[in-house]
Amino acid sequence: IPQVMDVLLGNGTQSLSLMSGGANQLESFLLGGVNQITVIFDEEVTLDSNAFQLNCFNISSYTVGSPVTELLPDGTFRVTWMLTEPVQSDQLVLHLQSDHIQSASGDFLDGEWLNPISLEDLTGDSFPSGDGASGGDFFFRLNILPGDTNRDAFVDIGDATVLFSHLGETGLPMDGDLNGDGFIDAADARVLFSY
Repeated sequence: IPQVMDVLLGNGTQSLSLMSGGANQLESFLLGGVNQITVIFDEEVTLDSNAFQLNCFNISSYTVGSPVTELLPDGTFRVTWMLTEPVQSDQLVLHLQSDHIQSASGDFLDGEWLNPISLEDLTGDSFPSGDGASGGDFFFRLNILPGDTNRDAFVDIGDATVLFSHLGETGLPMDGDLNGDGFIDAADARVLFSY
């Protein structure tokens, strides 16, 4: 029975696995320009054009291209959807429709997933998805908010404090490297203050 093993977001230069699940799933993806969403399944699947939907809060919809698929050496199956317009900042719900995703043996996606309701909610699921039975849509909530270096779901003075405490250093997005170049500098401050 096919299950979802991981969800990754990418922007052309970096990607982030959301594998940990639970409340961590709602922590902000710190880089804007997300233009690809990748789902890792535990086995090879066939899917049609209705398998993937992306519901969003800030924009009415994002245009999604045809998926690119790859069977990986460990037997898992990667499916990547490219967005024609990058997501800069938004709250998204990835919806995989079970009856449009099927294994070679004819089982449909076992996709049930419990989304946390807040960063403090410890009841969210962890991978793999499902309840052990064929069938069940996968709904996965995620947030893209560049500038949220302290990952509290807001861009505010706390984030500026993090960025400026690392100014002139090399680092990661959570240190203030918001443009993904490995350095924390004025360019990152411009990204922060644009939100």
